[in-house]
Amino acid sequence: MGAKSNIGVYYGGVQMHPVFWFLYLEIFSDGFYFTQKEEQGMKKGERGEGIVVTVKFPNKGVVQCADGTLCTVKNGLAVQRVSFAVRKMRKGKAEGQLLEILEPAENETESRCPHFGLCGGCSYQTLPYEAQLALKETQVKALLEPVLAKQDIPCIWEPIHPNPQVYEYRNKMEFSFGDGVKDGPLELGMHK
Repeated sequence: MGAKSNIGVYYGGVQMHPVFWFLYLEIFSDGFYFTQKEEQGMKKGERGEGIVVTVKFPNKGVVQCADGTLCTVKNGLAVQRVSFAVRKMRKGKAEGQLLEILEPAENETESRCPHFGLCGGCSYQTLPYEAQLALKETQVKALLEPVLAKQDIPCIWEPIHPNPQVYEYRNKMEFSFGDGVKDGPLELGMHK
């Protein structure tokens, strides 16, 4: 795999255990901060395995390999162990394609929907509903905090209000367009 990166999450100068990183990677307040020193990236076409340490909006899992290198893949959930293939290198950052979930997250469950993974509408449906809300709240805060920190009026965060109907209320579908294989025929439709 590529050269090593030094990565850590610190609170009050003490490095936190990697299992808890995903809770704090995107929250830059109350003494938490994220450090990453990347010496060299992975190579295009390279395959790797690692643990998803955080999930950024929109549904981008950051995978850390055993040697410390990082790769962003779509559809990963925090604490899953996954295999991936590097598809792009951009500004020293690896972007990959999720090949296989080697170990699911502890709180992951089976999806109730037969279309899960195909339509792209319910990316986090295999998480318990409370975990979905917590993940989405973390992502919204990460997106808004840098902007709101510049405001003169302090922001008061309210929790996400859960929908009383946990299933069968979503109305989003995500369609793919492009060549599934490099220089292949153009495809339009669902994810698979």
